[in-house]
Amino acid sequence: MRIAEYLRPSELDARRLFRQIGVEAAVLRLPEADEDVTTLDVARMERLLTEFADDGLPVKIIEPVAPRFENVKLGRPGRDQEIEQVIRLIETMGRHEVSVLCYNFMAAFGWLRNDMEHRSRGGARVTAYDNATEQAKGPHPLGPVTEDELWQNLAYFLDAVLPAAEEHGVDLALHPDDPPVSPIRGVSRILTSVAAMQRVLTLSDSPRHKLTFCQGTITTMGEDIPAAIRLLAPRTAFVHFRDVDGSPEHFIETFHDQGQTDKQAAMSAWLDAGYTGYVRTDHVPTLHGESNAHPGYGVLGRLHAVGYLQGLMAGTLAHAPADVTS
Repeated sequence: MRIAEYLRPSELDARRLFRQIGVEAAVLRLPEADEDVTTLDVARMERLLTEFADDGLPVKIIEPVAPRFENVKLGRPGRDQEIEQVIRLIETMGRHEVSVLCYNFMAAFGWLRNDMEHRSRGGARVTAYDNATEQAKGPHPLGPVTEDELWQNLAYFLDAVLPAAEEHGVDLALHPDDPPVSPIRGVSRILTSVAAMQRVLTLSDSPRHKLTFCQGTITTMGEDIPAAIRLLAPRTAFVHFRDVDGSPEHFIETFHDQGQTDKQAAMSAWLDAGYTGYVRTDHVPTLHGESNAHPGYGVLGRLHAVGYLQGLMAGTLAHAPADVTS
């Protein structure tokens, strides 16, 4: 496994810190993911890719899709225009050897938490989710959305964009739904179990149709993580590494050295499966002295998480059987 780190374009100091501690590549969040725009600014994207490469941290993953593509998920007018922008993004990625597009099919919410200030070890701030609290807010204005609609809309999207992904050498790595609960306020979710992730892989036999294995989300599902890794690793293009305490209906995110997952067993499973792609830390605590402007993505928390991940990887390799490491 190779370590990449999630970065916004403005995080110049963080970019250099991660390079110094041994991170090999960047996972870039494009500005269009946060802006109310419908057209990808290719020139700006290419400038950013050049800047990161010049800093010694080449971009290898784009996450999430930018501009946003909500009409695609909902199957509403305008989705074909949004698909054109996704294809344009894929074409630009191919020209610059950015090999993975991490995307999700979570309509209305994206990844969802309703407590961004939960106190963890030493007063660090982490995110948490309580399903009863969320459902009590009432129906979402974009709903109702059924699971059947989402499956149909996802198949439509894949049929439209996978030919471009194949042509330009870009893996489409679908992220599971976080939290893995359906429906939420009338809006269904479909990637809420390992069985559903297996089902999604049957929608296309394209070699570019793959998954993002978000270890924290799959832990929240209550799944056996080492078993899920061995099952899904052959179709995994990208890994998110984190942990939680709790269940789909109520959970709290943890430091990377805490949580309910046997992370040594998970790392051994990745090694056994022969996975050689990128992994990034995910949803870290906000530590003392840091702003919580982007919950889950403080710089100090990410530095701690990367160090933990590096130690876990080194320890797993050191104790692996010779036939696995050779």
